[in-house]
Amino acid sequence: MRCQRCNMVMVNERFYGPGDPFWGWRCMLCGNISDPMILENRSQCATLAAMGKKEKGETSLLFSRKGKHSRTDQRGVSLR
Repeated sequence: MRCQRCNMVMVNERFYGPGDPFWGWRCMLCGNISDPMILENRSQCATLAAMGKKEKGETSLLFSRKGKHSRTDQRGVSLR
């Protein structure tokens, strides 16, 4: 399996949290974690975001740059 973020190899690993342990995939390079529940939640979030944009009549991307030389962090917050 390949990582969606960096395209590096992912390994099957057991994770421990507040609930029951579960099996998922972890990227060897960037540490991205993926399992069926995470993929489902990301899919639902993207679908809801797209529906919200259509209702408002907007067609822009979720994270768009404001200008040619603007600097933003991962959440889209301006660093200036």
